[in-house]
Amino acid sequence: MNDEGRDSTRVLVLAPVGRDADLLVQAATARGLAAQACPSVDAFCEAFSTGCGAALLTEEALYADSRGRLRSSVKEQPAWSEVPFVVLASRGQPDERVRMTLDLMQPLRNATVIERPVRPGTIVSALEGALRDRRRQYEVRDVLEELRIANGALERRVEARTAELVAKIGELEGFCYSVSHDMRAPLRAIVSNASLVLEEEGGNVSEEGGAHLRRLTDAAMKMARLVDDLLQYARLGNSEPRREGCDVSAMAQRVVDELLFDRGEEGAVVTVQEGMEGECDPRLFGLVLHNLIDNALKYRAPSGTARVEIGQEPGGAFFVRDHGIGFAPEYAAQIFKPFERLHRDEEYPGTGIGLANVQRIVERHGGRVWAESAIGKGATFLFTLG
Repeated sequence: MNDEGRDSTRVLVLAPVGRDADLLVQAATARGLAAQACPSVDAFCEAFSTGCGAALLTEEALYADSRGRLRSSVKEQPAWSEVPFVVLASRGQPDERVRMTLDLMQPLRNATVIERPVRPGTIVSALEGALRDRRRQYEVRDVLEELRIANGALERRVEARTAELVAKIGELEGFCYSVSHDMRAPLRAIVSNASLVLEEEGGNVSEEGGAHLRRLTDAAMKMARLVDDLLQYARLGNSEPRREGCDVSAMAQRVVDELLFDRGEEGAVVTVQEGMEGECDPRLFGLVLHNLIDNALKYRAPSGTARVEIGQEPGGAFFVRDHGIGFAPEYAAQIFKPFERLHRDEEYPGTGIGLANVQRIVERHGGRVWAESAIGKGATFLFTLG
């Protein structure tokens, strides 16, 4: 069925017995309706396929549709369309004939039944209601079409914007690699030359000059770490986790052993809950554990022993808890932003990228990470894997 006749109030009439069709057309046209009599089911279906506002049938037309053409024509309507049918049926008891009539009406989908005998005014009123219903269908069709066009335009804009963002991300990655490569060489030169001067010319360098060289070396090494962390942060944005079943307890214990060895920790007390498992990317998840456990060991109380707990809550969230200096609760969201640090570098060295990397990895896994803390009462970092 096409869209022709969209603004038409045409009523198709199919009444194959006697002069019923002519009388019904006369009643409709007398009230200003455009009515067209169809001499046969085939003629009706042909006219129906070009569009109409409503259809008026007698029950005899249903019996005349031996090949099911009415059913097919109704079925071929677009999804938004349900042409209203007004069916004139004979008054009677629910015998086999009436049940058959009701069965034949089912494929019409949108039908109103009027029992005969009936006044012409009642028929016309029913047709006027059917035409109002049809106009509402066209209005809905128009809204749906506007939405389809708007959605199509939106999808094209999203695709264009996505392509633009992908291109910019590629440019940014290239820039990061370039900066990383270009900065590493001069930083290595600064560190190596400063160290060489201290080793070979140490006796000729004043105490103050030696302090300046050491500060220069430390600053260059910090810059090198920052460059590496920034590069890692950029890479994580496009890293798709390769999930597999992991023994989280074993992973955490390996990270703890490495950090204690690297930091030369002897009195630290670290407990790892046994039996923890998870679906995660082992390489990326190892970075999460490394950052969180390293921070837990770092931010200890100045005069206390580092005490760290690594475990999993009954609800499934993993946690790394320390008993260190803690921080004010209002900073719980801020600390996951790049370069947001709560302490001076002289007190607790760092680049300010570690927790940002943690958040990015966890979110790439479909999870979330958050922190709970209070000043002087330690901190607990919790995260899920989605």
